[in-house]
Order: sequence, then structure tokens, then C-alpha cells
Amino acid sequence: ADSAQESFASFTAWTRRKYLFYHQFSGLYQDDRSRELRTQALKIPGVSRYPQRVWVGDRFVESDSLLQGFRSSRFCFAIAGRKGGATRKFYDAVAHGCIPVVIMDQWRFSFSPFSGHVRHEDYAIFVPEERWLNDLPGVIRELEDMPYHKLAVRYRALRDVAPFLVYDRPDSHALGAVLLWELKGNCGINFPPDIHDERIYPVGVPLQRRLVRPGLNGTAVAQSLLAQSGPRALAWRQDPVF
Repeated sequence: ADSAQESFASFTAWTRRKYLFYHQFSGLYQDDRSRELRTQALKIPGVSRYPQRVWVGDRFVESDSLLQGFRSSRFCFAIAGRKGGATRKFYDAVAHGCIPVVIMDQWRFSFSPFSGHVRHEDYAIFVPEERWLNDLPGVIRELEDMPYHKLAVRYRALRDVAPFLVYDRPDSHALGAVLLWELKGNCGINFPPDIHDERIYPVGVPLQRRLVRPGLNGTAVAQSLLAQSGPRALAWRQDPVF
């Protein structure tokens, strides 16, 4: 709770954070694409106007140093992991009031929490992977030049969404929301093994239709669970404690 209050003390205090850019990675659990994307972050000091305000590295650091990095930075990079997968650095950034800069083309389609209910574009910044690789100076310049009024809008949106995405704060709604979301998505539903995110949402192909965005309603979720015919749903109806 104390760390959350420190992270979102005030916008004025937030603008005084020591570092503009932060990213640390160990090199573990990466494939060639992930390694290429993450290694690009090491070039930021060479293209930034303020290299003294850049904290990036590719070596293991202790938890206390990681925490300090998130708490003292304005922008934190969340870069794709193995097979384009999500990284917990996104949630670390949100928890400590650091605007996430997401370099992960599949994130909004395959990994974004509560898609359709949370406008992630309001607080996070999304950079296409190809632009990150081919126009790093342009990306960094746009972030450095972001006007204060736009920073303030993102900061406030980040502050407002944090209770839905992180757990260790007294106003968190994350656990209940995740449980409902997972129950709705998984109870009694088995996808064929050949269905992967890449087939459902291929990279570079725009969505052809807008998804319906209903409100998250616990009663409606429970009713939909009762209507399921899968083995988990049947077991749940027989024994709700299950």
C-alpha cells in the first residue's frame, strides 16, 4: 500500500522522477525475435538527448534495484518475450506509476487484460515492433517531446486503471475481476490444439470488425457458466465449492 501511494503521489512529483527511460532484462526465456527487440533498448543512450536519464541493461539485478528503477522512471519498456509473449514488466510498470511503452504487436489482441472493458491506449504507449527496430531515434524523440498536458492525461489514466491490474494495494479490484474473466473464458471451453494466437490475430492484419464491448456483470457471468456443458461446468453445478 505504501509503495502504491508513493508511485501515485501527484503528477508534479511524478514529473521529477530521475529517469526518463527504464528497461532491464536478463536474456533468459527469449527467442531470437525477443532478443533482437530487447537488445534494441541498449541503444537508447546513444539516441537520447538525455543519456544520463536512461537506465537500461542486460544483466541480472537484485529485486531492490528493479523496484527502484520502476519507481524512479517516467517510461518503462515492456518488450515481447518468447514467441511474442507477454512480460510481467508491464504490470511492474503499472504498479509503480511508470507509463508502459509496449513493444509487442500481439499484446492488444492476445494478452491485454480485460480487453473491451479497459482502454489501454489511454495510459500505455504502443510502438510497432518494426518501427522500434528501424526508427528508434524517432520513437525516443517522440517520448522525450511529449507535452506535459499529454503526460498528465496518461498519468491520471494510469492512476485510475491501476486498481484493476495490480493486487497489493487496498483499493485493488484485480483478483475478483480476474476470477470472473478466467471463469467466463475457460469453464467448459476447450480449443483445438491447432488454434493459436497467430491464427486468430495474425500480426500485421487489421481486425475486420469491432468486438462487442459488454459491461462485466457478475450475474451474467454466473448465468453463462450454468449454461455451459463442459466437464468443469458440470462439476461446478454439482458442487459449487469445486
